[in-house]
Amino acid sequence: MGFYGVTVGTKGPALNPQVIAAMQDLGLSDLRFQVPWRLVEQSRGHYNWSLWDDAVAKCNAAGLNITLTIKQPPAFWQVRGLPSPQGTALIAEAIASRYNGKSGHGSIAGIEIGNEDYDSAPHTSPLPLAIALQAAYPVIKAMQPTLPVYMGAILQRNSAHIKAFMDGLWAQAKGCFDIANFHFYTCIPGNGHFDPSDGSVHNVPSLAQFIAILAQSHAQAGCPNFPTRCTEFGFAVTPAFGRPARCVCRDQETQWQYLEYCYDQFRQAGFIVGADVFTLGFAHPPDGMSLVQNGGVKTVAYQNLKVYIAQNSVPDAAD
Repeated sequence: MGFYGVTVGTKGPALNPQVIAAMQDLGLSDLRFQVPWRLVEQSRGHYNWSLWDDAVAKCNAAGLNITLTIKQPPAFWQVRGLPSPQGTALIAEAIASRYNGKSGHGSIAGIEIGNEDYDSAPHTSPLPLAIALQAAYPVIKAMQPTLPVYMGAILQRNSAHIKAFMDGLWAQAKGCFDIANFHFYTCIPGNGHFDPSDGSVHNVPSLAQFIAILAQSHAQAGCPNFPTRCTEFGFAVTPAFGRPARCVCRDQETQWQYLEYCYDQFRQAGFIVGADVFTLGFAHPPDGMSLVQNGGVKTVAYQNLKVYIAQNSVPDAAD
């Protein structure tokens, strides 16, 4: 597992080879690749592996690590709008069995249970994620004992919620995940401020405060310095994909200023094992947060991140 990564998703097209080329150019070692589960399993027990097979093959050929997320289940594997623990365990077992480096389909660097499915709204309970982890973790480990299992991400940017959610997972699913996981977006909540270093609004933490809350929860659970990864963070430079104007940086230089602050916080934390920027988009138009924009134009953040990574190497975390 490398420190510098990127999250890329698809709702149908195969992984664009330009993503691989951009990762190699930037010095990114890890791809967190997201495909909706409902596209993979369109009828119960029958899997269309083509998107994952293609991405795994491309990453393996390029010497890049790839982690797959289990998110957005088909309707028949939903329970009250959330992924069914039974269905989660079955597809997790199938993934771990298929991408074990021995079956002819390549190898993966990790499996994530849930993306944002379990923390998509304020005041969510960690119990459904805990139950999913309890179901999926043993079957993954039976297939691949050393394959890292990520908990689904904490998304809501609320100090009390972050602490309660992480504490709840420790209480209900300790031993059922190898890497804690969070996302950091500064327009959550919708009335939140934008500068990631600003922690002046009550209960809306800066990134440094967010990290400190996680560290406190880990320590109280008897797991200080528990491996934790920020698997999504980013700042928009266009309103593409429906972002309100308040969530768009005033210019590309500001986007880089915010990203650089985040990378500095991640590196200095001592227990953050990696960070996956969102995103490298080669769609038309690309996501407003993408480090490449229309026509594949490299943003200021892209150019500066390449230099930053070259100057700030971080030892790979043990798998």
